[in-house]
This record gives sequence, structure tokens and C-alpha cells, in this order.
Amino acid sequence: MRKLPDDEIRQRLQRAFLTSLPRELPTRPGAMDAGGGRGHPCTACGDTIGPHDPAPMEYRYPDQVVRFHGRCDALWHDERGKRIPR
Repeated sequence: MRKLPDDEIRQRLQRAFLTSLPRELPTRPGAMDAGGGRGHPCTACGDTIGPHDPAPMEYRYPDQVVRFHGRCDALWHDERGKRIPR
């Protein structure tokens, strides 16, 4: 896995908020899965979430599923609370 700098991941997240990435947590029961997403690409950095990656998360929305490495999930939580400069 190539490790992108946090600033680059934050920029990717901010761009994704403008198009399709949700800022809110899903509200349906069972829509969040700690440990989910293994074998899929991370929504934030694009790298595959491996079987030994710590703390991956999967969030299921009615129209999409987003998956993050543990580190990328923490950055998403941080960025989703910020205003997007226009």
C-alpha cells in the first residue's frame, strides 16, 4: 500500500464532498460495519483495504457504500465537520 500524506487524502475528501461523498453518518440500523470493506478500495485514498489493515470501516447508504482504512476514516470524520471553501 502506498501511503498518501494526510493533506492529500484531506484534499481528495474535500473534492469528493462536492460530488458524491456523504458528510453524515448513515442512520439505518446495521449501516455501519467496523472491520468491513476488506478487499475493496478505500473511498478516500483508493488503495485496497487489506486483511490486516487496522480498524477499517464500511458505511452503507441507500445509493452507495463507502469504505475506509482506519486512518482514512479518522480523516473523513475530521473533514466532514468542516466547511468546504467555494
